[in-house]
Amino acid sequence: MAPVHKAPLLVNLTALAIGTGGAWYAAVTGGSTAGLVAAWFSGFGVMIAFTTWFHAWLQEREAAERRDFEELQRSQVDGALFASKPESLSAARTRDQFERYWVPIFTLLMALLQGGAS
Repeated sequence: MAPVHKAPLLVNLTALAIGTGGAWYAAVTGGSTAGLVAAWFSGFGVMIAFTTWFHAWLQEREAAERRDFEELQRSQVDGALFASKPESLSAARTRDQFERYWVPIFTLLMALLQGGAS
Protein backbone atom coordinates (compact mmCIF):
# COMPACT_ATOMS: atom_id res chain seq x y z
CA MET A 1 0.00 0.00 0.00
CA ALA A 2 1.50 3.30 -1.09
CA PRO A 3 1.76 6.04 1.53
CA VAL A 4 -0.92 8.70 1.29
CA HIS A 5 -0.24 12.20 2.52
CA LYS A 6 -3.26 13.72 4.26
CA ALA A 7 -2.08 17.35 4.39
CA PRO A 8 -2.76 18.21 0.71
CA LEU A 9 -6.14 16.49 0.98
CA LEU A 10 -7.01 18.58 4.03
CA VAL A 11 -5.91 21.78 2.27
CA ASN A 12 -8.05 20.89 -0.76
CA LEU A 13 -11.00 20.04 1.47
CA THR A 14 -10.72 23.35 3.31
CA ALA A 15 -10.36 25.38 0.12
CA LEU A 16 -13.31 23.61 -1.48
CA ALA A 17 -15.48 24.10 1.61
CA ILE A 18 -14.65 27.83 1.75
CA GLY A 19 -15.26 28.19 -1.99
CA THR A 20 -18.58 26.36 -1.71
CA GLY A 21 -19.66 28.61 1.13
CA GLY A 22 -18.69 31.67 -0.89
CA ALA A 23 -20.53 30.39 -3.97
CA TRP A 24 -23.63 29.68 -1.92
CA TYR A 25 -23.50 33.14 -0.31
CA ALA A 26 -23.04 34.84 -3.68
CA ALA A 27 -25.90 32.83 -5.18
CA VAL A 28 -28.27 33.64 -2.32
CA THR A 29 -27.27 37.32 -2.28
CA GLY A 30 -27.60 37.63 -6.04
CA GLY A 31 -30.74 35.52 -6.29
CA SER A 32 -29.13 33.17 -8.81
CA THR A 33 -30.72 29.76 -9.19
CA ALA A 34 -27.85 28.58 -11.37
CA GLY A 35 -25.44 29.69 -8.66
CA LEU A 36 -27.36 27.67 -6.09
CA VAL A 37 -27.14 24.60 -8.31
CA ALA A 38 -23.41 25.16 -8.72
CA ALA A 39 -23.01 25.53 -4.94
CA TRP A 40 -25.10 22.38 -4.43
CA PHE A 41 -22.86 20.32 -6.71
CA SER A 42 -19.77 21.89 -5.18
CA GLY A 43 -21.11 20.73 -1.83
CA PHE A 44 -21.03 17.19 -3.23
CA GLY A 45 -17.36 17.79 -3.94
CA VAL A 46 -16.84 18.76 -0.30
CA MET A 47 -18.47 15.51 0.83
CA ILE A 48 -16.31 13.51 -1.58
CA ALA A 49 -13.16 15.34 -0.46
CA PHE A 50 -14.01 14.67 3.19
CA THR A 51 -14.56 10.97 2.49
CA THR A 52 -11.24 10.82 0.62
CA TRP A 53 -9.43 12.54 3.48
CA PHE A 54 -11.00 10.15 6.02
CA HIS A 55 -10.00 7.15 3.90
CA ALA A 56 -6.43 8.45 3.70
CA TRP A 57 -6.44 8.86 7.48
CA LEU A 58 -7.58 5.24 7.89
CA GLN A 59 -4.84 4.05 5.54
CA GLU A 60 -2.21 6.02 7.45
CA ARG A 61 -3.49 4.64 10.75
CA GLU A 62 -3.35 1.10 9.36
CA ALA A 63 0.22 1.59 8.13
CA ALA A 64 1.29 2.93 11.54
CA GLU A 65 -0.34 0.01 13.31
CA ARG A 66 1.32 -2.45 10.93
CA ARG A 67 4.73 -0.83 11.58
CA ASP A 68 4.13 -1.07 15.34
CA PHE A 69 3.14 -4.71 15.00
CA GLU A 70 6.25 -5.53 12.96
CA GLU A 71 8.42 -3.75 15.52
CA LEU A 72 6.83 -5.78 18.30
CA GLN A 73 7.42 -8.96 16.31
CA ARG A 74 11.11 -8.11 16.00
CA SER A 75 11.52 -7.19 19.67
CA GLN A 76 9.58 -10.12 21.16
CA VAL A 77 10.60 -13.60 20.20
CA ASP A 78 7.71 -15.55 21.73
CA GLY A 79 5.00 -13.24 23.12
CA ALA A 80 1.52 -14.73 23.25
CA LEU A 81 -0.15 -11.34 23.44
CA PHE A 82 1.22 -10.18 20.08
CA ALA A 83 1.38 -13.53 18.29
CA SER A 84 -1.60 -12.85 16.06
CA LYS A 85 -1.38 -12.22 12.34
CA PRO A 86 -1.29 -8.65 10.94
CA GLU A 87 -4.70 -9.23 9.28
CA SER A 88 -6.28 -9.20 12.73
CA LEU A 89 -5.19 -5.65 13.45
CA SER A 90 -8.05 -3.31 14.32
CA ALA A 91 -7.04 -0.49 11.94
CA ALA A 92 -7.06 -2.87 8.98
CA ARG A 93 -10.51 -4.14 9.95
CA THR A 94 -11.77 -0.57 10.35
CA ARG A 95 -10.51 0.42 6.90
CA ASP A 96 -11.93 -2.76 5.39
CA GLN A 97 -15.35 -2.10 6.93
CA PHE A 98 -15.21 1.51 5.73
CA GLU A 99 -14.51 0.34 2.18
CA ARG A 100 -17.05 -2.47 2.35
CA TYR A 101 -20.01 -0.59 3.87
CA TRP A 102 -19.57 3.17 3.92
CA VAL A 103 -18.21 3.69 0.40
CA PRO A 104 -21.11 1.88 -1.39
CA ILE A 105 -23.70 3.57 0.85
CA PHE A 106 -22.06 6.94 0.25
CA THR A 107 -21.94 6.30 -3.51
CA LEU A 108 -25.63 5.38 -3.61
CA LEU A 109 -26.53 8.43 -1.49
CA MET A 110 -24.54 10.73 -3.79
CA ALA A 111 -26.21 9.24 -6.88
CA LEU A 112 -29.67 9.70 -5.37
CA LEU A 113 -28.97 13.26 -4.24
CA GLN A 114 -27.48 14.26 -7.58
CA GLY A 115 -30.32 12.60 -9.44
CA GLY A 116 -32.82 14.44 -7.29
CA ALA A 117 -31.00 17.74 -7.72
CA SER A 118 -31.00 17.64 -11.51
